[in-house]
Amino acid sequence: MPEQPANLTSRVDPRSLPTFHTLAVIGDIHCEDERLEIVLRHFASLNVDAILAVGDIVDGKGDVNRVCKLLAERAVLAVMGNHDRWFLEGRIRDLPDATPLSALNVSAHAWLAKLPKTRCFQTARGPLLLCHGMGEDDMNAVYPNSEGYELESNLTLSNILNAKMYRVVINGHTHQPMVRRIQQLTIINGGSLCRQERPVCSVVDFDEGSVQFFEVNLNSVIRAERVMFAV
Repeated sequence: MPEQPANLTSRVDPRSLPTFHTLAVIGDIHCEDERLEIVLRHFASLNVDAILAVGDIVDGKGDVNRVCKLLAERAVLAVMGNHDRWFLEGRIRDLPDATPLSALNVSAHAWLAKLPKTRCFQTARGPLLLCHGMGEDDMNAVYPNSEGYELESNLTLSNILNAKMYRVVINGHTHQPMVRRIQQLTIINGGSLCRQERPVCSVVDFDEGSVQFFEVNLNSVIRAERVMFAV
């Protein structure tokens, strides 16, 4: 798995980057260190070019320091989510299972603080934007059932569509695994590892044009639905 620079953001021209063919995707993690370890072990057995994570590392049940250590050790290419931003700003700490400001050790805090809001990559199907919500707006959401005015009034999405720079967006935030096409843009939502929901991870094959989702248990990763997409 080739190492990538830590400062790959949307301001980099994806056409100048190495082309990825297969990418592993981790959704919102929210401190789920045990499931993350299982997912990373699973991805290590596969022939993927890189592992991406959509942010929201903190705020949940589990060991957040271990999460950061695992992600750093595996050179996972992650972006910052809204929960990570709130934590670093010292805001909204009255949430259920909020990570205390004193919880992160020095190395974990430094790793989290360096996460960019977005990263961009070149794939076999064209330029890809990795983000948490949509673009630099980490609170933006596109749901599987978003239609009509909800999409038309989404200015961040409209700007990305009008710029026609990206063919694929990989994001999170909603915790709802999704593959959908809006105009020329394919949006792949990584879901989440949260124990109270449906923990999933996925592998995107850009040569084939497919997303293979996997359900994540505490002792295994099980192949689930496979979704084809066209770019």
